Amino acid sequence: MCFQVIGNMAPAVIPFSPALRTAVIQCAKQPAASQKVQRAAIQVYRQIPVPNEIRDVFMQVLLDNSNTVQEHIAAYLIIMKDPKPSELTQLTNALSSETNQQFKSFAISHITNILSSTEPETK
Repeated sequence: MCFQVIGNMAPAVIPFSPALRTAVIQCAKQPAASQKVQRAAIQVYRQIPVPNEIRDVFMQVLLDNSNTVQEHIAAYLIIMKDPKPSELTQLTNALSSETNQQFKSFAISHITNILSSTEPETK
């Protein structure tokens, strides 16, 4: 519940509180935290721009096959808000050997929809 509140307030709070930003990212990558807490922490970053040093953490979550489908998808959606060419390359390489078919199907479907979209914001 706490992360849901932080997530809703993220655009106003996170940019001005480096300590809160650090705490949220530590929860996202903390193996001892429950999956629900990790997912909630990841979701906070869907509301705000993600700094480059934190993008690396989400790429690690995305590429780590031991993470759940929900964690993969949450990290994927954060990266895909504004993907960098190097991240797209990593993602493409990872998808070719992805063992989780649910995540692989989701990512391929999402990318296919982006490529076939005529909306200006998807260019």
